[in-house]
Amino acid sequence: MLPRNYPIIALKGKEQEKVVENFSELLSVFEEGIARDFQLRSPFFNGETLGFLDIMVASNSGNYKAFSEAVGVTFDQEKHSAFFKWVHALQDCHLIKETLPPHDRVVARIREKFLSPKA
Repeated sequence: MLPRNYPIIALKGKEQEKVVENFSELLSVFEEGIARDFQLRSPFFNGETLGFLDIMVASNSGNYKAFSEAVGVTFDQEKHSAFFKWVHALQDCHLIKETLPPHDRVVARIREKFLSPKA
């Protein structure tokens, strides 16, 4: 999640709000494309088994709560309910649970790497 979202971390105030809105628009396009071109069968994109797209979404968005906590930005889960429903289903998957780093460690790492004053 960090490379694409680095502007969310780096910017503040109105500039940050604009970047968050742009990100929200990208999520909308993603949701619309999935709904239009594919028949998303919950809980996973391929139906009952993890697929490549599920793994990519989980690795990039599975720790969105840690990102939100570290940076102080929230994402509108109601506006993007399909996406967040999918992410939550992925977070409940045993393999994903084992693979994602712990919440507290992600928060600390984001703060250390991107928010701490440079020496």
